Amino acid sequence: MSNTNNVKVIFKGKDTDLIVFAENSEILNNFKANPKLSELANVVPVFKIFTTQSGRGTEGAFGEASKSQVENELGKNLTTEEYLFKILKEGKYQQVENLEKNKFSSTNDSKY
Repeated sequence: MSNTNNVKVIFKGKDTDLIVFAENSEILNNFKANPKLSELANVVPVFKIFTTQSGRGTEGAFGEASKSQVENELGKNLTTEEYLFKILKEGKYQQVENLEKNKFSSTNDSKY
């Protein structure tokens, strides 16, 4: 996921906000215009659902959402693909600057 065009898709749940990363906004827009489960692999690079540590919002450290978090928000007895499909269809999306970008920089290299 080194593409600077990555997109975060956010599903605002009752208790937990679920997040999926899509390849880019063009692919996501094409998918939203004509959603097909068979096209899922072209839209998401990783078949995982994430949430923040607090379970709310879209900023901060991400971790994989637990099965119970996903089931509580989207229902039980669905496959991972069906959960992803539902989040992509119903979620709001937000452009991501650069997932690989280092957020920290050295303030005084002469110390080392």
